[in-house]
Amino acid sequence: MGYFILGIAVLGLLLVFAFQFSRMQPGAAKTLILWSAALGGAIISVVLFLAGRVGLAIGLALGLGGILIRLFREQAVNGAQEQGKTSGSAPSGRSSLIQSRAQALEVLGLSNDATDADIEAAYKRLIQKLHPDHGGTEFLTKQLNAARDFLLNH
Repeated sequence: MGYFILGIAVLGLLLVFAFQFSRMQPGAAKTLILWSAALGGAIISVVLFLAGRVGLAIGLALGLGGILIRLFREQAVNGAQEQGKTSGSAPSGRSSLIQSRAQALEVLGLSNDATDADIEAAYKRLIQKLHPDHGGTEFLTKQLNAARDFLLNH
C-alpha cells in the first residue's frame, strides 16, 4: 500500500513538472534539463560509489564535470548579457526602434488621423496579445512601447 501511495505522489509530481515545463521559455527549459541531468547523475554516482562500483562512479562524475562547466559558462554569459541590457538607458534604445510617425502608426495599426485615445487603445489591445507573458516576444513589446512613446511625445 505504501508503494502505491508513493507511486501516486510521484505521478502527481511528474504531471505538475510536465505542465510547468510545457510553459517554459526554450532557454530556461534547456537549463532545467541540464541541471536535472547533473543532479540525477550526481545521485547515481554516489549510489555507485556506495555500492562499491568506484570506477563507474568516477567515470560518471567526470562526465558530469563537463555538463556542470557548460552550465556555469552559460549562466555567466547570460548574466553578463542581462547586466549589459540593464546598464543602457531605455529611452535612447526605444527611440532607435521607431524612426518616423508613419512607422509608429504602422506598428500600432493606426491611420494618420489617430488621436491620443486611439493610440492608447491600440497599444493596450496589442500589448495584451504580444507581451512575453502571453506568448509574445520582448522585441515586439519594445516596438509597441517605442511606437506609443514616439506618437505621444512628438
